[in-house]
Amino acid sequence: MRFQLWSLVLVIVLTGCGAAASASGGGGGNSNLITNELLRDAEAEGLSVYQIIQRNRPRWLRAGRGDTSFGNVAGGASASDFARVVLDGAPYGDLNALRSLNTVSVESIEYMSASDATTRFGTGYSGGAIIVHTR
Repeated sequence: MRFQLWSLVLVIVLTGCGAAASASGGGGGNSNLITNELLRDAEAEGLSVYQIIQRNRPRWLRAGRGDTSFGNVAGGASASDFARVVLDGAPYGDLNALRSLNTVSVESIEYMSASDATTRFGTGYSGGAIIVHTR
């Protein structure tokens, strides 16, 4: 019961912080957020969600141990060391899932650290979470 109450409080606080960050503008000052404005600009160039992140927030695609891309698991990093994708609050898959998302339907994208993602979603988020919000 106590765990459920704290989980609910955490969700409310995180939701409020996300709304405040979205309302603050283009996301230029927030390195953990890609806003609708930036998405629309990239959409005009025909970029996928993965390419948008790769261009604007490449560190989101790196493993916790410093590997440079999802395809490069050298140096002891495994797939679980990379961020997991969460779509509208539900687990959606690994980084390759970003390639299948329709850019038009995406409202914003945010990155959540490993500790925050594990607290919110449970185990399996040692690389953090890329949270995609759709319209």
